[in-house]
Amino acid sequence: PSGAMYMTGRDLIKFGNKLLGGYLIDGKTFKGIYQGNDLVIDSPEYKYNYSMGFEINKTAGHLVVGHSGGSAGTSARFDIYPKEDYVVVVLSNMENSAHRIADHIYQLVTGVGIDSVLLNSFDCH
Repeated sequence: PSGAMYMTGRDLIKFGNKLLGGYLIDGKTFKGIYQGNDLVIDSPEYKYNYSMGFEINKTAGHLVVGHSGGSAGTSARFDIYPKEDYVVVVLSNMENSAHRIADHIYQLVTGVGIDSVLLNSFDCH
């Protein structure tokens, strides 16, 4: 999602599906990514583990492996849900909005923290 590379949303979806399917690295290596605890990021905004270039988030029994990025006027989030077999890509031309949208998608995919108010107030502004 960052690092001065050019990728489309479709490219990122394909990449995530290839990781999930064991085409780029074998399942044992992929599992090693999210079982690793190389570095713990603990800031006021986010707390997650970081392993082999991926952010690892384990919340309420749900695992998300991914990466986020952005620059002035843009933001991106790339999330893989191994248990649910989902790949989520959010690309935005607004700073920090990809995180908020991806967090809503997390709630929809996992059911964690979801309520009728959230479903009726999904707002991308």
